[in-house]
Amino acid sequence: MPNSPSRSKGSYWSQLLPELLNLISTRLTDIADVARFRAICSQWRLAAPHLLAQPLPWLIPPFLSLSLPDRFFSLSSNSILNLTLLPDSPGAQCVGSSRGWLFILGLTPSFSLLNPFLPAQIRLPSLTTLPFILKFCDSDEVEEEYVLMAEDGNIYTETASEVRDSTIQKAFLSSDLSDAACLAFILLSGPHTLAFSLLVSDSWTMVKDFGYPPSRISDITFHDGRCFILDSIGRLRVSDIGHSDPPKFSLISTIKIPWGFTTHLVESSHNLLLVLQRLIRRSESYSDGLAPPFHVHSIDLSGNPRLLDVEEFSGEVLFLGHNHSFSLSVKDAVHGRFQGNQVFFTAACCVNGSRGDLILRYDHKDHSVHCVLFNDFDGEERSVMTSMLEFYEFKWATPKWVFPSLCSR
Repeated sequence: MPNSPSRSKGSYWSQLLPELLNLISTRLTDIADVARFRAICSQWRLAAPHLLAQPLPWLIPPFLSLSLPDRFFSLSSNSILNLTLLPDSPGAQCVGSSRGWLFILGLTPSFSLLNPFLPAQIRLPSLTTLPFILKFCDSDEVEEEYVLMAEDGNIYTETASEVRDSTIQKAFLSSDLSDAACLAFILLSGPHTLAFSLLVSDSWTMVKDFGYPPSRISDITFHDGRCFILDSIGRLRVSDIGHSDPPKFSLISTIKIPWGFTTHLVESSHNLLLVLQRLIRRSESYSDGLAPPFHVHSIDLSGNPRLLDVEEFSGEVLFLGHNHSFSLSVKDAVHGRFQGNQVFFTAACCVNGSRGDLILRYDHKDHSVHCVLFNDFDGEERSVMTSMLEFYEFKWATPKWVFPSLCSR
């Protein structure tokens, strides 16, 4: 039977010259475009790089619900992408992101990793394996499904949505999933601090003893295969978490953190960075002439560890978030999209009474701050002046960075 005109016409796509396909593939600037390109046919899949040299990050909105088409903001295309993600967990939301994977938690204790480009999920240990979560009851007759234990031993209850929205402050992976020793970490709110697990494990391991006096973890990251923890009183420690039981902690340095600043540990291509970010109160703005909103330091781990001021980071651009902070090599960035000495960060704010999410860019050379995009809760994007912004601080309501990836492991 001869091919129909439509089928004959469609077959031309698979017959394009390899040189032309290679030329087209080199112009792709967003990983979503790479995924669409590779989905055409096997010839196109072979012509497209599996990964961009350095995929640019996306932003996911706060309280991202996975029961409807979901909105991702792509910095490379400066546009909103809609992806439909349908895990089998009711009320599922993204509580963290790391290395291209989303940490998904719903209205049950089930916990998983999800890649927006892949159909399969990777199961993580249930929340009920955390020692302070005593019981979960999935019944219509129970208003508060979780039974928990406070630090003083008192027993209390919370709803499934309360546990989902407020238990986890940060979730991340220690390495790529191809590493057999990859650990999943969750930084917890309240007194329970930190838990980790091998991906093949069926339970979480709690880490609570970080030395005296006791303090909360401000930030945590992995660099060069080691875990670095900064607490609320400025103690920077390195740990062998995952290699010894119980984990050992070594004090590197005690850092004086100015009042009114929050901290970010950032793994760069060369070293570990500590970024101090000045918090903006309702009565202030980034153009008020006060101290620069960011101070960037390099942590020198050779010999006696010390903190070094960073005058410029011309080869890198930094992305800061409450859940995930990282650096991007300007040399590897697609088509020179970004310049060095820049910091992109997110905030929750109001513009003329309209609450929404904000992407801001800080230029380290002249200490100026520019608004990249304001997205209100009705889905409208627009540019605004930084002087119009009214900031409010709510860590769980700010957007999250994610590096999209086509790798299954």
